[in-house]
Amino acid sequence: MATKFVLIGSGLAGGLLAAYLGRRGHDVDLYERRADPREGNIVGGRSINLAISTRGIHALEQIGIADEALCHAIPMRGRMIHDKSGALHFSPYDVDPKNCINSIGRGALNTAVIEAAQRYPNVRVSAPTSILIPLPRNSSRPVQKGPCRPQILTVK
Repeated sequence: MATKFVLIGSGLAGGLLAAYLGRRGHDVDLYERRADPREGNIVGGRSINLAISTRGIHALEQIGIADEALCHAIPMRGRMIHDKSGALHFSPYDVDPKNCINSIGRGALNTAVIEAAQRYPNVRVSAPTSILIPLPRNSSRPVQKGPCRPQILTVK
């Protein structure tokens, strides 16, 4: 019998975890308080591009979207360093100039990850949603404020 998971936070980690669990046949409900990024009306939140390296690309390969996601990426072979005199110096990320990290838009990547998760009929995405999670009275679990990792609840 498949386990049911409730994931709170459909950012990159939440969407990726939903896809992994969905692929394994688990029932997944993915909740997000922000607007669906696929609707194009993103307000607030993070907007800076992400640098995705080998480890991130491997995660995208596991859910079958690496090629799709990387077609929008910009290779970054190194960084420019400004010294005190104003001169610029290039510092490569790798000794092999063929290796690089890739700059990719957060919104496009998040959309691709959520769509990959929804390819599984056992994954459902609800946004925007506010959720109140009651904790046991004697719980010592701290309340987190601000950005955090997705919370996972197993429903029995």
